[in-house]
Amino acid sequence: MRSYPAGSIEALAAGCRASLKELYNAARQQTQPQTAYIESVRYTMRLLAIFIAARRIPSIRSVSELIRHAAESVLTSPDYRVYEAFLAEVFDRTGLGIFRPPDAVEFDTNALAAAIRSLLYSNNIPVEPIYFETLPLSWLGSIYQDLLTIKPDDTTAELRASRSHRKKRGVFFTPPSLITYILESVLSPSVESGAELFSDPKGLKVLDPAMGGGDFLAGTVNYLAAVNGDDSRARIAAECVYGVEVDPVSVDISRFGVWGSAAFAEGICDSLNTHLICADSLGAIDEHTAFNWQEEFEDVLQGGGFDAVVGNPPYIASKNGLRYARAPGQSDSYLMYISEVIDEGLVREGGYFSMVLPDPMLVRENAAAVRRKLMSKWSMISLLHISGAFEDAGVANVVPVCRNSPASSSTFLAARIDTAADRRSFHVRPIQTVSELAYPVRVATVTAQQQCEILYLLEQGEFGKIIRRIHGDDIALSNYAEPFAPLQKLNVRAIYRGEEVGKAAILSETGDQPVLLGGQSIRPYEILWEGNTADLSWIRKPIGRYHSDKILIQKSSAHIVAALDHVTKRHPGYVFPQSVYGVELGDRGMDALYLLCILNSQMMNEYIHRTVTGYKLLQPQLEIEDIRALPIRRVNFITPKTQRENDLTQGIGIFERECLRIEGFSGLANFTSACLTGFPEKSDVVHDLLVYLGRETMALARANRKSPDAQSGSRLQVTRAAIDAVVWRLYSSKPAQMTLQW
Repeated sequence: MRSYPAGSIEALAAGCRASLKELYNAARQQTQPQTAYIESVRYTMRLLAIFIAARRIPSIRSVSELIRHAAESVLTSPDYRVYEAFLAEVFDRTGLGIFRPPDAVEFDTNALAAAIRSLLYSNNIPVEPIYFETLPLSWLGSIYQDLLTIKPDDTTAELRASRSHRKKRGVFFTPPSLITYILESVLSPSVESGAELFSDPKGLKVLDPAMGGGDFLAGTVNYLAAVNGDDSRARIAAECVYGVEVDPVSVDISRFGVWGSAAFAEGICDSLNTHLICADSLGAIDEHTAFNWQEEFEDVLQGGGFDAVVGNPPYIASKNGLRYARAPGQSDSYLMYISEVIDEGLVREGGYFSMVLPDPMLVRENAAAVRRKLMSKWSMISLLHISGAFEDAGVANVVPVCRNSPASSSTFLAARIDTAADRRSFHVRPIQTVSELAYPVRVATVTAQQQCEILYLLEQGEFGKIIRRIHGDDIALSNYAEPFAPLQKLNVRAIYRGEEVGKAAILSETGDQPVLLGGQSIRPYEILWEGNTADLSWIRKPIGRYHSDKILIQKSSAHIVAALDHVTKRHPGYVFPQSVYGVELGDRGMDALYLLCILNSQMMNEYIHRTVTGYKLLQPQLEIEDIRALPIRRVNFITPKTQRENDLTQGIGIFERECLRIEGFSGLANFTSACLTGFPEKSDVVHDLLVYLGRETMALARANRKSPDAQSGSRLQVTRAAIDAVVWRLYSSKPAQMTLQW
């Protein structure tokens, strides 16, 4: 058994899992496995709530004696009947579901004693009573989500761990730093303006439409009480927080957590049961069960709406079981929650919206309508892009802070947290960290994009000038200023994916066609064939594609990694899977080596970071549309042959001389600029120079792989540096003249 530090959430979770198993073993003797499981989970959370409340509830509360007696009864000499009698009275007085007796099973004294022992003596380390006095209430929701990863096996009915459960539901425990950041961002304007909290119906109202364990709502109570004093906690909990959650156990945990944050105040439980609702806020197919915001929160919405809507909604897509989408084209539930907030008028005019969302929201096509509404009808105040906030969510996150009012500024602030140091700083001081990292982004840059992608990196720093040179001053990526054009508009025959096949199938095949294993087979300027082969009958796509010269590009990468597959009599060309893209060029126009140098250059990789992969902090990859849209500098093949050859010789000479120095390639860069800015321009000379350097690089890479040595390795690095120097000038030098286009 794994050991956890005493007092940690991991130790408590381990104890709760052990307690759940004891209860389940008793319950499954009485009912079906799924019912036994549900009741056992409820009962485990009930035990935890009792121990917490017994250590925290003030003695002046009317139910304090009952709760303490219930806890003492199981700690001294567990007697199921005595314990249940106390809790039945607590449930009758509070109406909070977390204290409700089990419906379908009855746990006897032996089962209760075993569950208590497992909970309090996990890893043979006793849990001290004071532990329940100090642990964060937010742990309850996290513990519950952990218990949901243990499910009855369909065959044996034994409890089995299933880590995929949370991913299927798209539910993850929200780190306290993100809660603090969101609440301070949306509540501080009201607090600083001196808004009255309790002037109904205009008092401050905060909604979490997918409240989970209620952490945002309990946090709201704590934040506002810190400003207005502890004696305001009860009124804040009763009048200022609202929530909806489809999971009934989570609702019970939310109500208990908000009650606890209000110091277990008297007379507020009815308000908690009314304001924190168990329902599916996204509605349902059956109109009889559809959620109606206007009916459920009539007083608030008739008063103009909520002052803030916050939360961390589920991210699940329709393929994981989400029933339907109200808005066409939507399949991810987080988009539906945002649409509900906007379309149902949940936020009052001048109020705020902020949620923890997956970062595909920045650029994914199905989020375009939501982005456009937020950017055009609302004001984007700030945007945080953060990786590593959730340990196993599989995506990075964005946190927009939006105001329901027309934009009063032409910019919003964007901050990016993608390093361990910045994450540590954010954990301790979230608002200050974001403020230190933030920089302005023009709203017009976002709205200029066809799908309103929030490309907040485009204009940052000096590279923004190159972006403008390529796409014009409005930086609409669908527009290309001369002399640039999208790759697919040039002398390209085809841009395509490889075979729809996995590695296992490739490894099991044999034949006479060389097959690459995947994207890992591609390195800059070279291909690493693993020796796999396949038969022609195995190939589904036109075989001519594979038997032609082509550039191969990795799909799953934050950078462009490209190599040339040159077909010869001895080499028919590689077949490759869908994790590799192929680019086949036509006869007239740019040479494949010219394109290869551009693709592998620092400049193009900075471009792809600013436009595509920089918005996918986890598992970045290139889509085929990204390859088709790459901006390539057109070439005018107009320089007379002899002059072109002489100029190329001059450029090669400069390269060779500068290879011997360590100052870099300023002379080669200046030569490139002179070719491009002269009259007429000589982009064809620059083209030829890159072809020469590309051929050199391929030969050096191949030689260095076969017989690595310091000299060839150094020469390879130097040659690639020369290519970078040329490509930077190719994209930053303004041409003097454009004539022929291809």
